[in-house]
Amino acid sequence: MITVADYSSRSEAYTYNYFEDVTPKRVVEIVEMLRREDKPPRGTQNPMHLNCGPKGGNTTLLVLDVACVWVPVFTSVFVVILVWLGGGHFKDEGRSTFVVARQISWCVVISYLLVPG
Repeated sequence: MITVADYSSRSEAYTYNYFEDVTPKRVVEIVEMLRREDKPPRGTQNPMHLNCGPKGGNTTLLVLDVACVWVPVFTSVFVVILVWLGGGHFKDEGRSTFVVARQISWCVVISYLLVPG
């Protein structure tokens, strides 16, 4: 990636453009276009990409992974058991260990459900 700050039109109309996915050959072409005072297309220089997305398009969350379902369940159960068996080593402002463990487990489950990927 290269960045070009163009102050040729004074500071009121400057541009600050990114050129992504450049190859050595494309960098030379961009520099030559700038020398000729042409405006090279900003953004990705790879025709297979859309903006900065992956080659071939987006693939995230197209398939529901088994881990997305079971990891929150096992994590919350593990936290409840771990804190509950801790026997009072983990207390929060006088609340019982089980109440704190239950709140932690729900926070883990909710975070896994709300945060994609």
